[in-house]
Amino acid sequence: MKKILNAPWFPAAAPFLTYVTFTSLEGRFSKYFVLLYALKLIATVVVIGLTWKAARRQSRYFGETPRLQDFAIAVVVGIVLGFTWIPIDHFTPHFAFLGQRSSYNPFAQISSPILRALFFALRFSGLVLVVPYVEELFYRSFLLRVVSHPEDWNRSMVGKFDTTALAVNIGFFALSHPEWLAAAVFAAVMCGLTRMSRGVVTPMVAHGVTNLVMGLVIVHTGNWGYW
Repeated sequence: MKKILNAPWFPAAAPFLTYVTFTSLEGRFSKYFVLLYALKLIATVVVIGLTWKAARRQSRYFGETPRLQDFAIAVVVGIVLGFTWIPIDHFTPHFAFLGQRSSYNPFAQISSPILRALFFALRFSGLVLVVPYVEELFYRSFLLRVVSHPEDWNRSMVGKFDTTALAVNIGFFALSHPEWLAAAVFAAVMCGLTRMSRGVVTPMVAHGVTNLVMGLVIVHTGNWGYW
């Protein structure tokens, strides 16, 4: 067990697998969506806390510190992607094997305004803070490097990857979302931000902004199929 905990891949894989495992349970037990989502966030945050120091210490996971202009680009890119995800998906054929989202409508399912507000706080915390960290650390730091440099990936620099790694990254990310084409576009842009900034903080920021914008759009339009 100690060997696994100290493995270079563990800081990226553990939070990701924790989040994905609970997400799969949400689809199977949709009746308990709120409870499972709360447990998912708690478990994932705990795992992030346990692996944070290892991620900072071990494999150059975060890459270079972003410049001020990187943050500005990330915000603009995040806003654009947040407003284009749903329109892109409207023109995309859907495949049953990719599954579907829970389509949870808190206004219909939660009668108490206070409990509903708490749910929204929980949901947006997950979308804006937890998901960007988990997915960008796994996809754009770990996966890109391990495909490009399988022999010594933990010594390679973030943002330095080949076309094979780019294709694998885009394909894997796309196949993990029902909106596969929008996800593919998103992954390609995140890989571009990773290469530009030579780190994953910039795509984390862009990812968080994208999810924030999408979440606000969904709440405003009631398009819960993307929730």
